[in-house]
Amino acid sequence: MCQIDIGVLGQVWVHPTAPEPFVDFHTVHKCRDFEAIRKWAEEHQMPAIKDLPKDWYLVPPKEGDVYTKIP
Repeated sequence: MCQIDIGVLGQVWVHPTAPEPFVDFHTVHKCRDFEAIRKWAEEHQMPAIKDLPKDWYLVPPKEGDVYTKIP
């Protein structure tokens, strides 16, 4: 499985006047142990929405975090 992506940044912010997430497909891939990554992901996955703390939310982008055009 040489296409597993372990990148943390799966999306970038675009359009400064109305920020929206855009999937960043410009990632470098490296062959990795698929089963080891699957095991790690299952052990570290986010809890179900019903189990999230009440103050958990998506933080909007800060100035400078938004691309002016799609990369």
